[in-house]
Amino acid sequence: MGPRMTIDEIDIRGRQICAVQQGHAAEKRGICVHRAYPQAPARNMSRPATGIDSARWTGALTLLATMAIVSAAVRAEESPWLLGDWAGQRTALADKGVEFEMVLTLEGVQNVRGGMARSSRGLLNLDLIMDARGEALGLSDQGDLHVYLLGNAGGTPTEMIGDLQTTSNIEAPNTFKVYELWWQQRHAGGSLAWLVGLHDYNATFDALESAGLFTNSSFGISPANSQVPPAIFPTTSLAVVASLWPGERCYLHAGVYDGIPGDPGDDKGTHVILDRDDGIFYALEGGLQNEETGRKLALGGWYRSTDFADDFSGASHGSNDGYYLIGETNLSEHWAGFFQLGQADKNRNQVGFYAGAGVTYASLFGEDDTFGLGVAHARNTNSFRAAVPGADRYEMVYECTYAFHPVGWLTIQPDLQFIQNPGMDPTLNDAVVLSLRAYIAF
Repeated sequence: MGPRMTIDEIDIRGRQICAVQQGHAAEKRGICVHRAYPQAPARNMSRPATGIDSARWTGALTLLATMAIVSAAVRAEESPWLLGDWAGQRTALADKGVEFEMVLTLEGVQNVRGGMARSSRGLLNLDLIMDARGEALGLSDQGDLHVYLLGNAGGTPTEMIGDLQTTSNIEAPNTFKVYELWWQQRHAGGSLAWLVGLHDYNATFDALESAGLFTNSSFGISPANSQVPPAIFPTTSLAVVASLWPGERCYLHAGVYDGIPGDPGDDKGTHVILDRDDGIFYALEGGLQNEETGRKLALGGWYRSTDFADDFSGASHGSNDGYYLIGETNLSEHWAGFFQLGQADKNRNQVGFYAGAGVTYASLFGEDDTFGLGVAHARNTNSFRAAVPGADRYEMVYECTYAFHPVGWLTIQPDLQFIQNPGMDPTLNDAVVLSLRAYIAF
């Protein structure tokens, strides 16, 4: 076993850059690309499918991919970054313990059938991340500083699809913010660690590495959990997270988060508001993980003490809770598989049960590509169906995706999704959604 992983590393940070783009060898079980997992938006059955048409986005991405493929054929040496190594300064800083990740994600999403409207949307996501070891900053050599700036712009695919599980996991309000800012301290040779600051719950909890290939949000975090919502993309909150590794292959994470992330009335910028009425979101996850075999099995739970009124009946509740079971493993040299199960209180939530599963195949046509098939099932509670007569019982998503690297700094990912019963709305036909995404590492 190598050095003990940090709180975020051991469960694969939700917004991690592909290993190839970092200049390291990709893992056999799949390419881990930049990923963000938005909360499931509230459905508005009467909301029109408005927004800027983005067919030009898809055309631009196609042109970019073509140019990259051509350039790959003539370039003898590849750089993991479009801007290169800054005349050697980037590597020099990394050797001292200061690393930067800068990734621009462009996506064109086209609803070709069903849903609310046949239309398209373009999305942009910008991640600017710095990780620094404490000793590089003149601080504790057992500490780490993490700074993460996030920018989002573009349309809202949910408006044209009408889905609940969110087809594009980078869908977010147009804004630029401090997304994460935390300090982590390790003790007892790395067997114990704590973290304090603005933190993404899904960076540590309810996360699987092999599921990170897919672009539908449910594969990032169960909608039974994200509907709350906890401190996840695109809005985090202040948190204290502690982790214990009593053995090499077992762990326990516990976290305390502000019960209401950000400012619900203002989705622009960063807001840190601590109010007595916010309540607290408690998180707990324990599991077994073997990095050599790619195996992970984890059981987690959450409890939110915030008073709230549910969106479907208007009934008031004094708390909310749920739990999940997740797992993944390498099936062979190239194949990997995963599963997700999630449950939330059936009297207080729309989604009471979620089940997801998928497989990935690495090196399908080359060393740096990955193919994936996934299915996600979100089921309404009886309480929701009683309050919304006629609502469909479930929404099912089937996703087929493929990611490849024409050059070291670029990942291209075409994607196909079939959404059955979008939004559980019986007036909507099943939807077919195509998308093309590009990750550019600077």
